[in-house]
Amino acid sequence: MGSHVRLFIRNFLFFVFFGWSSFSFADYYWNISSSPAFDSAQAACEWRGPSFAAEYNGQLISASVYTFYSDTLAQCTITVKIGNDLYTNNNSSTIRPTRQGTPCVLPKTYDQATRTCVSPPEPEPDICEPTIGQTVYHEYKFSSIGADGNPSTDPPVTVCKNQCQYAHTFGDFTSKRDFGPPDQLVGSFEYKGNGVKCTASASDPSGFNEPPSKDPVNNPPSFDSDNSCSGWETQPDGTLKRNCTSTSKYEYEGEVECKGGTAGSSFSSSVTCTPTKTPEKTQTDVSQESTKTNNPDGSTNTSTTTDTTKTNCKGLNPCTSTGKTETTTSGTNSDGSPGNDATTCTGTGCNPDNPKEGEEEGEEAPERTAAAGSCDAAFQCSGDPIDCAVLQKQKEQLCHAQEQADYEAKSGDIESMFQGDQFELESSEISAPSFINSGTRFLPSSCPPPESISLSSNGGHTFQLKYDPICRVASDFSFLIVAFASLFAALYVGRAFGGE
Repeated sequence: MGSHVRLFIRNFLFFVFFGWSSFSFADYYWNISSSPAFDSAQAACEWRGPSFAAEYNGQLISASVYTFYSDTLAQCTITVKIGNDLYTNNNSSTIRPTRQGTPCVLPKTYDQATRTCVSPPEPEPDICEPTIGQTVYHEYKFSSIGADGNPSTDPPVTVCKNQCQYAHTFGDFTSKRDFGPPDQLVGSFEYKGNGVKCTASASDPSGFNEPPSKDPVNNPPSFDSDNSCSGWETQPDGTLKRNCTSTSKYEYEGEVECKGGTAGSSFSSSVTCTPTKTPEKTQTDVSQESTKTNNPDGSTNTSTTTDTTKTNCKGLNPCTSTGKTETTTSGTNSDGSPGNDATTCTGTGCNPDNPKEGEEEGEEAPERTAAAGSCDAAFQCSGDPIDCAVLQKQKEQLCHAQEQADYEAKSGDIESMFQGDQFELESSEISAPSFINSGTRFLPSSCPPPESISLSSNGGHTFQLKYDPICRVASDFSFLIVAFASLFAALYVGRAFGGE
C-alpha cells in the first residue's frame, strides 16, 4: 500500500512541474536570467530597461533588441541619460535574452524576424452580412413600345450595390414610360441582399459579371416651349426672307402597375401592365419661312410656308404623328388696299372639314392637361395653345388678387406709408374742473338786475323783483347741475353707438 502511494505522489509531482510548465509555455518564450517569460525578445529588453537605468542612477531613454546572435540568443541595447550625457550599453551579457519553450502551436506561426510565435490576424468584418434580407430597387428598361426600341428584356438576376450583391425577387413591380427615344417602359424591380460580395464590372473577368444598382427616379410632369425668329434678310433678287421655329412639349411618365410575372427567363414578357396614372406626351414642332416682295408699282406680296408636326403618345399605345405643310399668300395693292389671300394645305394633318384637325372620326381627342400649381411654382400646360394662354392669364389674375389680399405680407408697407411728422397726432390734457367751469356755461356769470313793476292803481306804487336768492341757489348748486347734465349727455351718446 505504501509503494502505491509513493508512486502516485511521484507521478503527481511530475505532472505538476513538467506538465504545467509544458502547458504554460506551449510556444517559444524569452527571458533574461530569472526574469518572467515574455512573448518576444523585445518585450524582455523593455522589461530590463528601468532596472538597468537605476543601476547607473540615470534616466531611461530607450530599450530594444540590438541584434540576434542566433534563434535562441539576442542582445539588448539600452540608452540612459546620466546628467547631460547619453550612455548606451549594447554589449553587456546581463542584458541578453534567451529563447526557451517549444515550437509554435497552431494556429500560431513562427516569425523569423522577431523569433516569436505570432497569432494569425483577425478576419475583417463581413460588410455584406448586414445586408442579408435588405430590399433595394433597381431601375431597368424592360419593354419597348412600338417599333423604335428593343423587344422585351429581363432585368438582371443580381445587381451590385456598395460591393454587396442583391438578388431579384421576381415580384410585382411599378413602372413608368420613358418616351425616349427609344420609347420604353422602365420598371422599378425589387432585389434583396444575399450577403455575397461583388464587383460591379462587366469588363473584369475576375469579378462578378453584373450591373451596378440604379435607384429609381420619379420625374414630375414637364412642359417646355421654345420659339425664335431670325430678322428679315435681303436676298440677291431684292426680296426679304425670315425663318421662324417653335417647339412645345408636354411629358408625363405616369405610373404603371405590372403583375403576374413568371420567375426566371421571359419574366418581362409574362407580366401584365396597367396604367394607374396615364403616361402622356404631346409635342408640336413648327418651322416657318416667310418671303416678302416689294413690287415697283407699290404693291407687296408675302408668301409663308409653315411645316407643322404633331406627336401624341398616351397610355401604353405607340406614339402617332401627323404633319402638314400650309402655304399662305397675301399682300397689298398699289393703293394700299388688301390684296387677295389664299391658303393651301398638304399632309396628313390637313382636314378642313373637321375642326379636330388630324384626328380620325371616333378617335378620342388628346386630353388637355394643365398644371397651374401654386403662385410660386412655374406654369405648365399642354394641349390647345389658346386654352393654355387663357389659363395662364387666369392664374396671373388669381395670384395678383391673392397678393393684394394678403394683409399680413403688406402690413409693413402700409404702415411705412403713414409715418412722418405730418401723421403724428398732437395730444393735450384738460382738467375736468376747468372744462366744467369754462366749457359748459351757457348763461351769464353775473346775476340779472332787479325787475321793476309800476302799478297805476292803488296810488301808483312801484315794486322790484330781485333775483339774488335764485342766483345764490344756482351758484351753490352749479357743479351738481353740470355733473347731472354731463352724465345725461354721456348716456345719450353711448346708447346712440349701441351701448346698454
